Amino acid sequence: MFGRKKDKRILTDWPSLQDALVAFFDATQTPEGDMSLRIEWKAEKRHQEIRVTHAPTPLGPVAFVTAPLLSAPTESQLKWLMSQSAKLLMGGIVLDNGIAHLRSTVPFEGTAFSEIDVIIRQLAANADNLREEITEIG
Repeated sequence: MFGRKKDKRILTDWPSLQDALVAFFDATQTPEGDMSLRIEWKAEKRHQEIRVTHAPTPLGPVAFVTAPLLSAPTESQLKWLMSQSAKLLMGGIVLDNGIAHLRSTVPFEGTAFSEIDVIIRQLAANADNLREEITEIG
């Protein structure tokens, strides 16, 4: 990454991931306990909201990195989003409260934060591109 020191801290649990998100993205905790952050592309005057939450699993904790795409998508818009997300090799489309989101599920225990950082930034860029394309299609 340009001008940014990679963080090699190893994530061990949800609090360690929360601390890293606050330190690197100035993330805030939502009332639901999720972490909310914003990825900005200042030169393009664009941004993408991201929400990170977690769940314990038998294989260790996983993070759900989620970016909203479109409120109340039509069936054709949803099909298009699903077909495009399949090409991204990262994430899939989920519906939550009538909003289409791009979501990636990431096991994080024992992972360097720098790896999670790359996933968050890539998901944000993918979501931003999908959202732009879907509004052009209509």
